[in-house]
Amino acid sequence: MADEPIDVYANSAQFSIGVYDFMIDFGVQDPVTNPSQPPGVRSLVRVRMSPQHAFVLARALSDAVRKYEQQIGKVNLPPQVFINMGIEP
Repeated sequence: MADEPIDVYANSAQFSIGVYDFMIDFGVQDPVTNPSQPPGVRSLVRVRMSPQHAFVLARALSDAVRKYEQQIGKVNLPPQVFINMGIEP
């Protein structure tokens, strides 16, 4: 159906910040063929939004993860994920 939203699976998100907008490139990582090089990422879709919308989205996503953990269980990630992102666990 033409009115149906496009269904996309992504396991990668790259963020870009401008003065007036935020951009998120959602993509998929290619399989690792050479362990000495980082995996390539193929961008599938770019979403642009205002800083205000990005702020609300971040809060809503955080709330959704909190509810998920209450219902399903803690989301466990290896420490390397946080190190690679430069954020605190």
